[in-house]
Parts: sequence; C-alpha cells; structure tokens
Amino acid sequence: MLSRKRIIAGTNVHKEPEFTTSERTEAVASFVQQRIWLHEQLYFHSSDLPVYNILVPLIIKQDSLSIKRIRSILLTLIEQNSVLRTAVRFNPQSNQIEQYIQTATDEIYSFQHSRGINASEELDRLLTKESIGKFFDFEKGKVLRCHIVQRQDDNNNADGLLYENDIIALSFHHIAFNNSSLMVFIKAFKQIELTNEHQPILSVPQYIDFALYEQALLADTNIDSKMNKARRFWSNLMNGYD
Repeated sequence: MLSRKRIIAGTNVHKEPEFTTSERTEAVASFVQQRIWLHEQLYFHSSDLPVYNILVPLIIKQDSLSIKRIRSILLTLIEQNSVLRTAVRFNPQSNQIEQYIQTATDEIYSFQHSRGINASEELDRLLTKESIGKFFDFEKGKVLRCHIVQRQDDNNNADGLLYENDIIALSFHHIAFNNSSLMVFIKAFKQIELTNEHQPILSVPQYIDFALYEQALLADTNIDSKMNKARRFWSNLMNGYD
C-alpha cells in the first residue's frame, strides 16, 4: 500500500486592522472631527452663531441631588470618556488636524449656577441662551457645559441641593457628542448617581482609538481589505454616472 502525503500550500492570509485600546493621548483627528473643525473655521470662526451646540436639559423629578454630587458624576464621566476632554486643533508641524486628550479637572468643562428662575418665560430665555451661546473651546478640550438651574431662590439651602423641577442643563459640542451618545450618557449618569461610589476607570477603547482604527483601514492596501472592497462596491454602483 502506497503512503500518501498531504501537501499543504502556504497561503498569505490577510489580517484586517483591529479596533483595540492604544492608550494614546495624541493622534490625527477622525474624519468627523476634521470635517467639523474645518466647517467652523471656514464659515463660523468669526461668527457669534454656534451651530454645533447640543442641549440636554435634565429635570429633577423626585428626591434631591447635591450640586457637589453632580460635579463629581460629571468628572467621573469625563475621566471615563476621554472624548469629553479632547482638544482638536491644527498642527502646523505635521500639517494635520490632530486630537489631544486633556487632563480631567473641574476646569475642563464650563459651569454655571443660577437661582430663582421661577417664571416659564425666564426659563425659556435661559435655555435658549444655552442653545445659542458660545461656551465651548474645543481647541482646548472644553466641549461640555453644565448649568445648574434652581427654580427657587432659597438662601437657606446651604447644602446646595436640587429639588423637584430644578434643572441640570447640560450642553455638548457636536465634535465630541451626537444624538446616538445621548441615551448612553444619561444611562451612565444615572448608574454612577445610584451606586454612590467612585467608579474605576476602565481600560476600554476610546474615541481616539476609533480614529486610529479609521486611519489603519484607510492605509490597508491589500486588495481584499474592507476599504478596497468598499471602494470597488461604490465604483461599480456609480459607474456610468457623471
């Protein structure tokens, strides 16, 4: 009986770029960050009209919540989500728009506290100002604002507590936040508030890691890469169109 040998042909299996945690604090900006930066610089740099404010008013429905606790929760969220403390600016040395993660401190976001906003018209004016005010400086990483609104002007409230119908008016710059982020942020805010404990900073992929992954996909020259497959798909789909 003749023996047979299995012949194994060597193949070069293409390895796709992976979306992983890099621990980087500086990198090229994502395509979305670059688009927003360019749009503001070209059309709204000298304008008083902000076009990228996202206002999220949270109303206290029951019980109470201290202002000190709110600031602690926000700082934890800023620590956990580095995009909320990321500066985006042009680097003349590299000739690129880049992102730089800043240190998490109370000064990295805008904060204001108002009392005695009783009338509905007064509250409407305040929230409108939050929607159209220029409070952000994303070139320094200031992309979040918190305006505490106490409806009553209670000088006896020495503990700095918010009660029913008081408002936490949060605002974000769109370069760091979008509508898809809203429920994730609110859920995380509630979770930290309910646990009443310091939350550990987990080593999870951050937005800067997505930007690096994006660049790796673009740089992948393999014919079967995701980017080249996408290029071929759109080229075939749009073939014949001017």
